[in-house]
Amino acid sequence: MSIKKLSRLTLFLSVIALGLVSWFVFKPRPRELISPLTKVDISMLSEGQNFIDGQTATSEENARQLLASQSAARKPVIGFLPYWNLSLVEDINPLVTDVVFFRFAISDDGHIVGLSNNSVDVDSGIDAWLSDRWPEIINGWREQKPEGRLQVAFFMDDAQDIVRLLSDEDSIDRFIMNAHQFLNTYPQVKGVNIDIEYLGVADSTLRSNFTLLMRKLNLLLSQYHPETIISLDIFGKAGFREDSLYDLSQIDPLVEQIILMAYDYKTRSSSAPGPVSPTIGAGEWGADVFSSLRALINRVSSQKVIVALPFYGYQWQTTSFDLKTARTYPETGLTLTDRRVRELLAQAVDRGITLGWDEASLSPYLFYEEEGKRYLAFYENARSLGYKLDLVEGMDLGGVAVWAVGYEGAESDLWETIAQKMHKVP
Repeated sequence: MSIKKLSRLTLFLSVIALGLVSWFVFKPRPRELISPLTKVDISMLSEGQNFIDGQTATSEENARQLLASQSAARKPVIGFLPYWNLSLVEDINPLVTDVVFFRFAISDDGHIVGLSNNSVDVDSGIDAWLSDRWPEIINGWREQKPEGRLQVAFFMDDAQDIVRLLSDEDSIDRFIMNAHQFLNTYPQVKGVNIDIEYLGVADSTLRSNFTLLMRKLNLLLSQYHPETIISLDIFGKAGFREDSLYDLSQIDPLVEQIILMAYDYKTRSSSAPGPVSPTIGAGEWGADVFSSLRALINRVSSQKVIVALPFYGYQWQTTSFDLKTARTYPETGLTLTDRRVRELLAQAVDRGITLGWDEASLSPYLFYEEEGKRYLAFYENARSLGYKLDLVEGMDLGGVAVWAVGYEGAESDLWETIAQKMHKVP
C-alpha cells in the first residue's frame, strides 16, 4: 500500500473514531412535548370544524410511551419518492422502512396547494397522489412491508413565499389546520416531513417564526395524532450556520427525525466540478459530509439524525479534465441518476469514458470527450456510499434516507450496500 493510500486510510479511521467520541460527548436528549401555543390553542381545531369527529386528544404520557417504542425500533431506511418518478418505479425496495411521498406544495398563506384551496399547480404532486399508479406502488410495498410507515413531504423553496408564510401567524395557523385536516382525510399517513428550503440569511424573527410553526405542528400531533412523527429536512451545511432558518437546538425536541440532505455540495450550476456528496475532504473541497455531521450532532440528538444519501450525481461540460483547475460552462450541468450512470458505464469502452477516483473526497468520477467537448461527472457507487454508511454506524446516527427512489437502475448495487451496512448482511 502506498504512503498516500495509507494516509487516506488512517484519516478515514480517524473520522470514525472522532465520530464515536462525538456520540459519547453529545448524548441524545429525550423528546419533549411542547405546550402551550403562543397564540392559538390546539382546542381551536375542533371549533366549528368537522376535522376531529369526536376524537379525544391522547395524553402526553401516552404519546411519550408511543414515541419511546418507535425510537427503540431498528434504524430506518427512508426512501423519498418524488411524484415525477412514479412512472419509473415498479417496486419499492423492501429495505425501505419509510416511504416519503414527495411532495405537496405549501402556499404563502398556509394552504396545501390543490387540496385546501382551488389553486391549480402542476408541480404540487396532487395529480400523482390522486392517480391510479400511486396506490399500486404503495400497496405493493405494504404487502412486503406491512409495518412500513408512510410519510408525506410538505414543501416550499421560494424565498419570498417562505418569508410571507412565516411573517403571518394566521398563515402559520392555517397550515397547521390544513395539516390536521389532511391527516384525518388520509389516516394511513403516519409521518409529516417538513421541507422548507430557505437558502438565505434568516434574522432572529424569521428563525423564531419557523420554530413557532414547528412547535405548533408538534403540539397538534402530540394531542391529536400521537402515532404520527415529524421529520425535518435540512441542508448539509446547516449545522455550521447560526443564520440559517433552522434554530436546531430549539427544534430538536420538537421532531423525531432530522434529515441531513448530505448532497448538493456541488450542484448543476456550480462554477467548478466536484463531488456531490464528499465523505471527507473539506480542506480540498470546502465542506464534506463528515464535518457537516459533526457540527450537527453538537446541536441536536445524534440518534435523531438521518443521513440522506444521493442516488445521483452531476455532469458538466468543463474546460479541462484536471479536477483542481477545471471550470464548468454555464447551464451545462445535468443530473445523472444512478440508472443513467450505469448506462454510461456500460458504454465506457465505446465512448472512450475514463473512470477516476478522488481520494480527497472518497468519490468516483468519470470523464470523456465528445464532438470536441469535454464532459466530467461525479456520482456515487457502492464504495463511496459505503464510506458514508460507515459514518452512520460509527457516529451511532439514527438511520439513512435515499434521494430518490426511482433513480436507481434495475441492477443497482447501492441497495445491496445499504443492506450489508445497515442490516449486517454477509
